[in-house]
Amino acid sequence: MKNKKIRGAGLDTHYVEPTKLNDPITSLENVLVTPHTAGSTYDTYNRVIDNCLNNIENTLKNQNKIKWQVNSFSKSGESTA
Repeated sequence: MKNKKIRGAGLDTHYVEPTKLNDPITSLENVLVTPHTAGSTYDTYNRVIDNCLNNIENTLKNQNKIKWQVNSFSKSGESTA
């Protein structure tokens, strides 16, 4: 970033959070650092709520249409991941 091989970067995460104010990356003019909240928008929250409600509805209907599933369990309770 210092030698401008990369024109610019927007960073929403950092290897240390919260980012220290004296971190060298915060002084680079071609870097925009946000406090890990860039994805926290009204539309994002609405999409998450819609997906959760659809997943609950599909589960109650015994449909195998779960979006964004992290862990999967069989009916016996064993992990299928």
